[in-house]
Amino acid sequence: MIGGGLVAVNLFIGGFIIASRSSESQALPIEVEQVIPAPGSVIAPQDGVQVDLADEYTGVLVIDGKEIPLDQLTIVLPLGQVSFRPGPGLDITRFLPGPHVVRVVYWRQAESREHSHAFVWRFTAG
Repeated sequence: MIGGGLVAVNLFIGGFIIASRSSESQALPIEVEQVIPAPGSVIAPQDGVQVDLADEYTGVLVIDGKEIPLDQLTIVLPLGQVSFRPGPGLDITRFLPGPHVVRVVYWRQAESREHSHAFVWRFTAG
C-alpha cells in the first residue's frame, strides 16, 4: 500500500517536472506579450490568471476547459489585458491543488471572434 503511494507521488512529480520544462521553453506568439502565471509556475489557490496581449487585441480565458464568463473577467481594452481572479460566487472560487490548463482565445479588436487564435499554457496550484 505504501509502495503504491510512493510510486504515484513519484509519477506525479516526474510528470510535473517534465511538463514544467516543456512549457517553460514554450515561445509566446507575437500577439501574446505575457502570461501570468508564467508557464510551469506554482501559484496559490487564490491567485489570478492574466494575459497581456498586443494592444489591438482582446480575448477570453478558458480555464480547465471552461470558458470564464465575460462578467467575471477584467478586460482592459486599450492595453489588451484580460484577467481572472477566483473568488466567492464565481465559476472558480479557488484553484484546487494540482495542474491547471489555461487557453486564451484572442482576436483583433477591430475583427470578430471568428478570426481568433489561441495559446495554451499550464500552471500548478499548490
